[in-house]
Amino acid sequence: MQRERRRPSIRPGTFLVAAGGILILLTLLATLGAGATGLPQDSTLTAAGLVLGVLLVIWGYVKMRRGRR
Repeated sequence: MQRERRRPSIRPGTFLVAAGGILILLTLLATLGAGATGLPQDSTLTAAGLVLGVLLVIWGYVKMRRGRR
């Protein structure tokens, strides 16, 4: 008799944490790239990207800790 294999389930909140991390990395890369090329940096956009990224990471982490609700 063959056992049915279960796919490993992805925990809720994983995609939120990943999206937040990618947003933070892209924001930092864009800021550093603009500084390296001499283009003006938009500090408001940088702050908004970082804040939104951190909020996504925190939201995903809380969702992972609480489980499905």
